[in-house]
Amino acid sequence: MSERMMHAAIQANLLILMLCAAPLPAKASLDHLEPDVSSLAAPMPDEYERALDSFFALEKNEEMVVRALFRPSFGAEATVGIKCVGAVPEAFSVFPVESIYRSGKAAGDWSPEMLQRLEVRRSSTQIDPHTASLVYMAWAGALLNTRYPEDVTMRVDGVRTLFSASLGGRGLVSAQTHSPQPGTEPRALVELASAIGQYARGDTTDVKIVAELAREVIRGHGNADRRSVEYLHHECLPRTIQVD
Repeated sequence: MSERMMHAAIQANLLILMLCAAPLPAKASLDHLEPDVSSLAAPMPDEYERALDSFFALEKNEEMVVRALFRPSFGAEATVGIKCVGAVPEAFSVFPVESIYRSGKAAGDWSPEMLQRLEVRRSSTQIDPHTASLVYMAWAGALLNTRYPEDVTMRVDGVRTLFSASLGGRGLVSAQTHSPQPGTEPRALVELASAIGQYARGDTTDVKIVAELAREVIRGHGNADRRSVEYLHHECLPRTIQVD
């Protein structure tokens, strides 16, 4: 299978899992991110959580602007986002060919040595600073709106997506969603993250799609006319932007 075909298959699997997950009752359709339960928040993460940290460099990565980590019930994990390489923003995509969870379970080992043996696809490409700033605004607004759901619903199959970003004055902030429903902010964020991954891998060259999806999320925050954003502190991003 060619690399482009593999990219397309992985993208299709993520979307199928997200779209085909059993729908939640209407009252449980969340329009916000939920608190993170990954190793970024857990005081004593298990071996698998620590393996994800090691493989995807979730912590202490000064280049990172925003990141989304996809954790499907079936299939390989993947991460996409935007990073600063010097003064230049880049969209990136990283995914192992095989699931880290299944590989570790089969080997009984999630050590760094095992992770180094996994085949991994890494892609990145430059993205214009204005679009990168729009994405950062979208991520930041959603993360700052994170709250616990009123109803607790068991969700097993589907895709859990972890969003994280370093916000000025707050440090690393993370939150999650699980197979979000259409028309919700978490679903819009997942679609934005998927578009970033497609752009980074060269599946599409239309960066305008990324920018417009980011604007949709920002408009939902009610701050579409905000131009000065105090938490845009990355050196590769402008400190003031115009959304529309």
